[in-house]
Amino acid sequence: MISRRDFLKVASLSAVAGVGLSSIRPNVAVKTDEGNVEFVPSICAMCPAGCGILAEVVDGKVKRILGNPDHPVNRGKICAKGNAGVDRLYNPDRLKNPMVRVGNRGEWNFKEVSWDRAIEEVAKRLKEFIDEGHPEYIGVIGGWLPCSYYRPFFGAFLKALGTPNGTGIPPASCFIAKAIGWKSVYGFGAHPEIATDYEHARYIVVLRRNIAGSCSVTHASRFGQNRRKFKLVVLDPRFSETSAKADLWLPIKPGSDLAFLLAMMNVIVNEKLYDKEFLMKYTNAPMLLKDEKPYKIWKDGEKIRYLVFDLAKGSAVQHENAVLPALEGEFEVNGEKVIPVFEALKRRIKDYTPEWAEGITGVPAEKIREVAREFALRRGVIDSGWHDPKYLNTVLTWRCAGILNALVGSVNRDGGLLFTGLAQFSGASEVSEASPNSVLRMWAEKKGIATANLGHTFQAYYDAITKGDPYPIKAMIIIGNNFLNNLPDRRKWENALKKLDFVLAVDILPQDHIAYADVVLPESTYLEKDDPLFPIPYVPYFGFHTRVKAVEPIYNTKHVIEMMVDICRALGVEDKYFQALSKILKVDYAKLKSYYLSEGVAGIRRAQAEAKGLNVNEIAERGFVVLKDRKEVVGYMPYKRELPTPTGKVEIYSFMLDALSKKVKNPYWDALIKWVPPKIYEKKLEVDEFYIVYSRAPLTTHCSTQDNKLLMKLLKDLSIFYTGVWINSKRAKKLGIKSGDKVIIESPSTGDKTLAVAFVNDLVREDTIFVLSGFGQTSAKLRNKVEGPAFNRLMPIQFDPLSGSTLAHEFVVRVRRF
Repeated sequence: MISRRDFLKVASLSAVAGVGLSSIRPNVAVKTDEGNVEFVPSICAMCPAGCGILAEVVDGKVKRILGNPDHPVNRGKICAKGNAGVDRLYNPDRLKNPMVRVGNRGEWNFKEVSWDRAIEEVAKRLKEFIDEGHPEYIGVIGGWLPCSYYRPFFGAFLKALGTPNGTGIPPASCFIAKAIGWKSVYGFGAHPEIATDYEHARYIVVLRRNIAGSCSVTHASRFGQNRRKFKLVVLDPRFSETSAKADLWLPIKPGSDLAFLLAMMNVIVNEKLYDKEFLMKYTNAPMLLKDEKPYKIWKDGEKIRYLVFDLAKGSAVQHENAVLPALEGEFEVNGEKVIPVFEALKRRIKDYTPEWAEGITGVPAEKIREVAREFALRRGVIDSGWHDPKYLNTVLTWRCAGILNALVGSVNRDGGLLFTGLAQFSGASEVSEASPNSVLRMWAEKKGIATANLGHTFQAYYDAITKGDPYPIKAMIIIGNNFLNNLPDRRKWENALKKLDFVLAVDILPQDHIAYADVVLPESTYLEKDDPLFPIPYVPYFGFHTRVKAVEPIYNTKHVIEMMVDICRALGVEDKYFQALSKILKVDYAKLKSYYLSEGVAGIRRAQAEAKGLNVNEIAERGFVVLKDRKEVVGYMPYKRELPTPTGKVEIYSFMLDALSKKVKNPYWDALIKWVPPKIYEKKLEVDEFYIVYSRAPLTTHCSTQDNKLLMKLLKDLSIFYTGVWINSKRAKKLGIKSGDKVIIESPSTGDKTLAVAFVNDLVREDTIFVLSGFGQTSAKLRNKVEGPAFNRLMPIQFDPLSGSTLAHEFVVRVRRF
C-alpha cells in the first residue's frame, strides 16, 4: 500500500538514482546503479495546463515524471497530478484492446477484437449514413483535447467524414462565456491567450477561481512564489485555498461579482483614479457616440475607424490624428450632439454605487470603496480567471473585469493582465464558423443564441438524438470525454445514448459511458505518444512544444490521430483527410502524408517544423523551442501593434457585442456594460434550499483522475474536506445536520438527487453549499474511484442566450438528512 507520506516524499525528491536535476539532459541516456536512465521530454496531459515534463525512463520503463526545468510554462515545477501520471500509464484498469459489443447497451458485454476488425466495423457503420447521403447524421464530441491540442486533426476528420457536426464539451461547459467577455475588450481571452502577471503585480483581485487549489501549475506556481509581493483580494462564497492566502476574503453572494466590479468602476471613474493617458491613446474611450451609437465610422482595410473630439483643435478628427482626444463632456459636431464613449460609460454606471452593490453582494460599501481605491492607486489587476460557465451574467462579469484593467492601464504591461505569445503571434484569435448545416448551429439559432455560428453548443445533441430536432443525429463518436459524468442531467444523456444507432467511444479508461458503446477503441496515454507541434500556451513567450514518446504502448492501444487516419482509410477518404489537414496546419500536403506514412505522428511534427523553418530534431531533443521571450511579448499589443478587435483598440464600446445584440430578440447586453442579475435571484430560497457552487481540487481533473490510485489515496486521506458537501453551521443546525451525516442533495430542476457527507463549518455562506465536481462514477471497472456528490445529476440542461454556456450555477438545490 502506498502511504501519503511516501507519495509526497517521492513527489518532492530533487535527484534520482544519483542524477541531479541540474545535470539532466533530455533524450540522453545516463548509466546508474539502477540501469540506463533516459529523460524524455513531453507535455503533461493530467490537466489542460500544458506543463513541460521529463519522463525518467529506466531500462525501458517510466519510473518517474519530473518538471522540465527549462520549459517556459512551468519552469520545472510539477504538481501531484503530474507526478501521478506514471499511474495513468501503468493503471491495470486501462482499456487494453479494441472491443465490440455483444450484449445490450448499458451493460458491460464486449469481446476483444483486432484493430483491423474494429476499424472495419466502425467504417461499415459510418458508411451506412454516408452512402444514404446523410453523413450529417454522424455527430462527434470530445473533451478538452479536441478543443486544444488536437483541434486541427478533429477538424480534418469532420471534413473527411462529410459531417458538419463536431464540438468539444469545454467551450459551452467551461470557458467560452469568460473568453467572450475578455474578447469583447481585447480581441482575445481564452485560457491560453491571457495570464495575470503574478511576478510583477502589486494588487490582485480574484473572482470565480481557486488558483491555489485547482489545476494549472503555470499559474499556481507563479502565484505562490510571488505571493508576498502583492496584496490579494478574493471574492468567493466559500473559504477556498486561495481565500486562505488572501489579505482580504470577501464572502460574496454567488453570482454577484458583476455588481461588485461595477461599483469599483463607479468609484474609479467618479474619483478620477483612472489612467487618462492610456484611455486616450490605446482604447476607443474617446470615440464619439450619437444616441449611444457610433458617430460616423468607416472601414480602413479590416479595421473600423472613427471620430474623436480633439480638445486641442476644437473639432472632430480621426482618432489617430488627435492631439488631445476628449474623454468627457458633450460636443456639437455638424449640428449634432455627440459624447465620447467614456462619457457614456460614466453616465451608465452613475447609479452603480458601493451602497447599491452592498445590497446585492452582501459586501459592505466601504470595503468595496477601499478595494476600488487601492486597486487604482496600485495599478491592480483583475485576475484572468479560468472556468466560468456559471451564470447569465458571466460574459458581462469578465467584460467588466477587462474594462477595469483598462481603466488603470493594466493591459499587457508588467504587473497587469498579459497577452501570451500564442495570442499575439500565432493567430489564435482567428474564429472559424460552423457550417450553416451544423445541427449545433441550427439548434442554437432556433433557440436564439447570439453565438450560434460558432457551433459549440453540445446541448443541441440531446434534442437531435431524442427528437430529431432540428434533424436526427443517429451515430455518435465520443473521444476522450466521460459523456455521462461531464454533461448536465445525466439521466437524460443515458436515455439519449440508448436511442442512437451507433456509438463509437475512444478512451483510456472504462468510464461510465463506455458501457453504451458499440465499438471501443483504446487510446494510448500521453507518455506513449509522439505528437505534432503545438503553440506554447499560457505564458508571455512564443514558441512551440511537443510530446516525444517515452515508451512504446504497453497495451494494444493507438494514438487518436492514428485512429482517425485508419477510419478515413477504411472509408476511402484518407486523401481527403490529409488535404484538409494540410490546409489547417498550413503545410505541404505531399510532405504531410508522406512523412506520416513513414514516421507516424512524428512525421506530422517534421512536416510542421519544416513549414515553419524550425529544426525538428532540436525540438524533439528539448521538447520545445522558444522564438520570442518575455521582453518581446509583454508590451507588444496594443502598444506596437493593433489588437484583434474591430477597431484595433481596447474596446470600452464593443463592436462585437453590438453586432451580437442584433442577432437575437431582447438581448440582455449592449455595447457598453450593465448590471444583469443571475436567474437564481428570481426565486426566494425556502428553509431547505441553497445556492450551489462547485470547484476543483488539487488532486483531480474533472473525472479523468477518478481511477488514479495515487491521487485517490490522497483524496481519501483528506476525507470530507474534498469529498463532502460544505454547509454553513447555522443552516445545518436548523436542518438537524451534523458533520459526518449523510445528506441528500436534490435538484428540483432535474428531479434527480445525489448522496453526500456533510462537512459543517463556518467557511461558506449561509445561503450556499459547496461541492467538488467530478464525482459520481458508477463503472465497476474503475476500481480506485472515490465516492462523492455527483454534481452533474443536479444540473439541468440550460444555455446562456449570449454565449451558449451551460449556466452551471443557475439552479437551486434542497438538502435534507439521509
